[in-house]
Amino acid sequence: MQAVWPSPHEWPEVARRMCNDSLRLLQRRMIDEIGRLKMELDKHDERVNAVRDWQKKSLDCLVELRSYMSYKMDPQIMKTYEYIQEQGAVPEKIYEILYHRAAKADALLGEINKCSNSLLSCSSEAYTEMNYQLIVSLTQAVDSYFEQKPELPAMPEGDPLPFSGEEIWNGIVMAGSRRTMFLPFLKNLPPLSPCSSPGLSVRSLRLKLNYTSSFGSFGTDMGQFSEPAGICVGKDGLIAVTDTKNNRVQVFDSIGCLKLTFGHSDVPGGGLMYPNCVAYCRLTDRYIVTERTPVHQAQIFSSDGRFIKKFGQDLLQFPRGVCVDKEGTIIIIECKVMRINLFDRDGNLIRRFTNPSVLNFPISVCCNDNQQIFIADNRRHCIVVFDYNGRFLRTMCDNGSISFPIAIAITSVGEVFVADNHQSFNMSFFTQNGEPLRVYESRNRHLHCLAAVVQNDSRVILSTKDYRIYTYDCK
Repeated sequence: MQAVWPSPHEWPEVARRMCNDSLRLLQRRMIDEIGRLKMELDKHDERVNAVRDWQKKSLDCLVELRSYMSYKMDPQIMKTYEYIQEQGAVPEKIYEILYHRAAKADALLGEINKCSNSLLSCSSEAYTEMNYQLIVSLTQAVDSYFEQKPELPAMPEGDPLPFSGEEIWNGIVMAGSRRTMFLPFLKNLPPLSPCSSPGLSVRSLRLKLNYTSSFGSFGTDMGQFSEPAGICVGKDGLIAVTDTKNNRVQVFDSIGCLKLTFGHSDVPGGGLMYPNCVAYCRLTDRYIVTERTPVHQAQIFSSDGRFIKKFGQDLLQFPRGVCVDKEGTIIIIECKVMRINLFDRDGNLIRRFTNPSVLNFPISVCCNDNQQIFIADNRRHCIVVFDYNGRFLRTMCDNGSISFPIAIAITSVGEVFVADNHQSFNMSFFTQNGEPLRVYESRNRHLHCLAAVVQNDSRVILSTKDYRIYTYDCK
């Protein structure tokens, strides 16, 4: 069929139609593209959440790797350090051995010379059997001296480390519990050799933390300390600290601003003398403060610092730890006589008991809602549990998981928090049956840890002998 071309007067209309068709086609293409882009943009939150989840898992894995390296390497590093220190003392050991051997040789030579001079000065008639026996004795001594030649310690040489960096990496990756996370790093490594390490979960690792905040200094002014021996969390999250040698209790907010001071001697009937421990009773909104030698008693103050009463003057000896249960029962332990005392909310004695066959040096106490008393024993290196009637229930953490505990508390979620001060400040969390949950170690070397408490479920507050209060976030 022959094409029919538009006449010249139809060309403008044809051109207009063609342009309109082209524009409509372009519009459809762009509308489709914008719709596709909007659908992709709608997936932004989904992408963000996916990446954040991946990032969190990756960071957790990185923390696990770092902690596992520290867990595995710290003991070896310490052993190697001790070995290097021992090897550094080798020259002194050699010198000491040679010096003592030379001194012994000089003494033997002196005895020989003395015997020789004696023989030269005497006549042949004076020579006796005694002289002969003396020479025999000296001969035996010299022979024994040469037979007992000591073996000198070898001088250090070579690399003291019994492993290479590659061996460390291979062992860590093979033993890690999330090896697939490290596959991108392993592409250029040679095949890994078998490793006997079984791998560890995050809970079994000792994660290292830095403190998040601190406040306090040495002195007698407001906000300063002479010995912050006790600490507790009071109303609205306020931190109460017993300032022992300044004979007062100071209350701070969460960032260390002083809010209240009480216990001064000018308060009628309520002057404190060497307060050492403090606890807060939520039921009565009161603070209970124990006092050490020479008064051996406890005092009750309202949350605004008003003195209420004293108790325990004729009952307590060396009170150390104090806590209060949900019913207002006050529990005070005595460290040297190893006794547990239960008082009602007004300080009247309910009962007391002791168990020296189980306790050695009780230093801190807490209780749960089931009338069970948890006591940190500093010398037994464990937690001892009694009921309110004094019946021994069980011990916890007696497998070496804690050493020299200084504080114990129940968190807001029912976990048992234990702080110990062996070699470094350690913060351990357990179930109430003693199963380990997580362990943290401070990267900071504190002079001497005096007391610790946990706020809510993860914020640890520590008082130390460098007259400061530190906080750690154990999430």
